[in-house]
Amino acid sequence: MSVVKRVGVVSAAKIFAIFYGIIGILYGLIFGLIIGLSSIMGGNVLGLLFGIVLIVAFPIVAAIFGFIAGALMALFFNLALKVSGGLQVEIV
Repeated sequence: MSVVKRVGVVSAAKIFAIFYGIIGILYGLIFGLIIGLSSIMGGNVLGLLFGIVLIVAFPIVAAIFGFIAGALMALFFNLALKVSGGLQVEIV
């Protein structure tokens, strides 16, 4: 058994940013298409632009929040590892 004593904060934050960014792409596409298509049906061009902005902005904002959340989680995880003595992991 190996014992994990510490997790890299920036490394974990980057991984979380990637995951949140991917989720942001999915949400951006869904909400952007819904708003964009409903705006086209209603004749509102401004809503179509807003839908396009959502497709681009959602992944960026989600990745930023993911980076922050990942860093905070890694900090709390490191604190828990310090208090508990580490996490036993079997590496095959």
